[in-house]
Amino acid sequence: MAKPKAFNTWTPEQQEAWREKIAEQKRKYCASNAEKVIESKRKWRKANLEKIAEQGREYAAANAEKIAKYQREYYAANAEKLTEKQRKYAAANREKIAKYRREYRAANAEKFAEQSREYAASNVEKIAEQKRKYQSANREKIAEQKRKYETANREKIAEQKRKYCASNAEKIAEHKRKYQAANREKIAEQKCKYEAATRQQAAADQFFVMVGAAQQISEAIGKPKQKTT
Repeated sequence: MAKPKAFNTWTPEQQEAWREKIAEQKRKYCASNAEKVIESKRKWRKANLEKIAEQGREYAAANAEKIAKYQREYYAANAEKLTEKQRKYAAANREKIAKYRREYRAANAEKFAEQSREYAASNVEKIAEQKRKYQSANREKIAEQKRKYETANREKIAEQKRKYCASNAEKIAEHKRKYQAANREKIAEQKCKYEAATRQQAAADQFFVMVGAAQQISEAIGKPKQKTT
């Protein structure tokens, strides 16, 4: 309802009384015409989506602190209620939420990558500890996943390894030199064991060859000559 023409000449008390009167009339009308009012609001909102969104953005920008404070107070006072509501919604809309997250991450890949880098840089110890705990509690699961992946991606892994070795030859050589310098005794022992095992295997192979040859000679000597006609 438009203000009366003489509204600005009224005293503050008269103006407030008029506002209260109009508010009361509005409350009574809405109470007695609830369905009609709701339907009218739906139609108006549907026809003015962009206008409402713009008003919302302008209000949020101009009242950021006020809104943030209100949200904090509301969440603090309704933590259990909101958590339960979120659980129910998530349980009923798993596919919808998963699709939205995929699309959002795809559209904001660089933003997420930057956030991940910043988080990793500021939480090195925390991430390492979480990783250790997970690996310790899931050794078999991780090993099985690794086996399946390696079996299904042999060529891909081999190609990645070749590319890495080709582009990091100096780095690999330096790492190898450092490892050999720090583990001379261990490497020497492994070499001795390998050579001993190789000699044993060669001797066993030679023995079986000699046994086979002796058996063939024995069979040849003991085999009767066939008569010719």
